This record gives sequence, structure tokens and C-alpha cells, in this order.
Amino acid sequence: ALADAASRVLSLELFPDLTVQAVHEYTEPTLSGLSWVGRLEGYPTSTAVFVLAGEELTGHIYAPFGFFRIEPAANATYVVQQVDQRRYPEASDGLVPPDSGPPSSPHSISRPYRDDGSVIDLLIVYTREAVSSFGGEQRAQAALDLAVAETNQALRATGVTSRVRV
Repeated sequence: ALADAASRVLSLELFPDLTVQAVHEYTEPTLSGLSWVGRLEGYPTSTAVFVLAGEELTGHIYAPFGFFRIEPAANATYVVQQVDQRRYPEASDGLVPPDSGPPSSPHSISRPYRDDGSVIDLLIVYTREAVSSFGGEQRAQAALDLAVAETNQALRATGVTSRVRV
């Protein structure tokens, strides 16, 4: 269903007592495949983000009633985990230091910047051990694609026009 952009609704049985409907908003290509982004029906502040990287499908659901991680498991099954976000410390107070502009130095380039900031390029470097901890190259790529898709969704949701890409 993920690869078919025409799929408007995904019915997801997260647990035996919790089934949700994710409504498609948009689909975008990722470095390794495709992302599917939507919201849970009845929860306008929720987000459902899934990525398909090769044969690996993974996703996250953010809802007022919890954060859920969906990952591949053995034997072509999936594991759904509800993550207790209270275990993670809150981010800083949200204050951002005022922008003092680009750093100046005696070696600064005098020409104006030509980058409009619409695309933020990322270089992601990882070790064989990191790939192994993900469970293989495709799972590592899926995790990276998911992080980029979620970042772009967050930027879009807050009205920021910049996007990140690997």
C-alpha cells in the first residue's frame, strides 16, 4: 500500500485493542525509496510517516495518545512499540540565540551568499558497526530516510520552506 500513492487510507492495527486509520497527505521520493506522510483520522495534530527503502518498510506515528515505532521483525512480521516519551528529557527552553549573521574573519569571502536556504544538504557517514546495529544496509537506509522524511514534515508543518536532503 505504501508504494501506491493512490492509497488514501491505511488501516493500522497497532495492538489488539488499538486500530487507527492513517489518511494520506503526500508521498515523496527519498534517497533510498519513498516516503508516505499522513495524519490519523480524527486527530488533526497527529503525524504518520512511513518509508520504503528497498524491501524495508518502517514508520513512526505521533498522536496525542502516544508515539509509536513500527519496524520490521523476523519472519516478514513487524514490531509495534509504544515509546514512553516521559523517559526522555525535554529539549531546552526553546530559546534560540539571536542570529548574529555569518562569522567574520580576515579571510571571509567578500561576495554575497548565493544559497537561498531552500535546501539543506546533509552528509551522513556511518560505520559497519552502525549498519550492523540497524540489522543491515537496507534497514540503516530506511532509518535515515525516515529521519529525513520526519524532519521535512516538521519543517512543512511549521511553515518553514527549507527542506533537508542527503
